[in-house]
Parts: sequence; C-alpha cells; structure tokens
Amino acid sequence: MAFGLNRLEVIGHTGGLPEMRATQDNLSVANFSVAVNSTAKGEDTTEWFKVVAFGKLAEICKNILVSKGMMVYVAGPVRSRAWTNKDGSEGHSTEIIARDIIKLDKKEVLPPAQDRASGGGPAPGQDGEPGGADPYDDDLPF
Repeated sequence: MAFGLNRLEVIGHTGGLPEMRATQDNLSVANFSVAVNSTAKGEDTTEWFKVVAFGKLAEICKNILVSKGMMVYVAGPVRSRAWTNKDGSEGHSTEIIARDIIKLDKKEVLPPAQDRASGGGPAPGQDGEPGGADPYDDDLPF
C-alpha cells in the first residue's frame, strides 16, 4: 500500500486580519496570509502563504488574530485549486488548509484538531456539533 503525506508547517507573521465569510451551508471560513522571512547567502526573502480555516477554527482565528503582524504557527495540508472568473479568465491558488494554529505572541494554543470540526464539517462520530464530546475522555485522573 502506498503512503503519502501532505502537511506544511510555517511560522511567520500575519499579513492582515482574517477575512470572514460563510458557505451556503452557513459554515464559517477565514482567509488570511502569513509571511515567512528567511535569509540565504546574505539575501533576505519573504515567502507569502495563503491560509484557509473552516468551522470553529475559523471563528477562533477571527477572535485571536486581531492585528497585522502577529506571529503564528500554522500547519495543515496544502491544496491547489483552479477556477474560472465571471469574465472567463482562469485563476489558480495554493493554500494551507489550517488544522492547527498557535498564536505565538502570547503562547495561546488552540484546541487540538480532534476537539473541533475541521475541514468543513463535523468530525466522525459527532452529531453535527463541532467540538463535541472528547472520544478519549474516560474520567482518568491524568
């Protein structure tokens, strides 16, 4: 059986506030960009990454990413998509689909991926309620 891995991790600064919208199914979507600075052979470069968060994670982004330039860690799979605009021109975009985000300015950590609906819908075993009961909660003291 073949095995593949599609995950990108970046640490950088937000390029602005998340742009919020909702899908036709009323699922929250947040779009924002992250700039990653690096130096190679004495030359400074900046690479920009588009980030998309869905559901509860999108709402969390709206509440904690409150200014341009905040340092964040973002991780998730990379998705490329193409579309045709109303005027007939072709468009293309490559984005990180956020699964994990850590705001590094104040060390605030978002809930783990299994505790929230990510990727556009409820996690398996949840009755449509994002962030439902923890499947690992068995009342152990540790």
